Amino acid sequence: MAVQYLGPRLEQADNPSLAFIEELLRNRGKEYWRAGSATATLSFDAEAGGSPQLTIIVEQPHGVLLQYSPPGGMDEYLLTDPTVSSKEQVVTYPGGNEWVVPRRYLVSVERALEVIQAFLEDGRREGSKWIVLGGEEDDSSY
Repeated sequence: MAVQYLGPRLEQADNPSLAFIEELLRNRGKEYWRAGSATATLSFDAEAGGSPQLTIIVEQPHGVLLQYSPPGGMDEYLLTDPTVSSKEQVVTYPGGNEWVVPRRYLVSVERALEVIQAFLEDGRREGSKWIVLGGEEDDSSY
């Protein structure tokens, strides 16, 4: 099994370590995270049945947005932070398109790293605080 990292500037890394991802999340600024596609993607090669993907969007200082795409699935999922009750909206620009999301869609770097670690291990979507993108609970607007 292999994981591939594809960064905002289309740079690639095979089997990135959690330390590699942590360095990107903690130490790269807006210049990195707003360049190119303004997203990074982890693709888990499951060989059979398709490849789950985890898309990473960093909006400093608010946090990290994680979007999980299961293999062959129709739905995509967004991790949420249930401790955030603010109605504050944050503007992101994935692929150059404005996407307004509730602040609760941005989790701490620590929480993001927990989820990313589970994904790096076996491509799974860790945790229970995910909502369906475009579903009833989704308050974002593209």
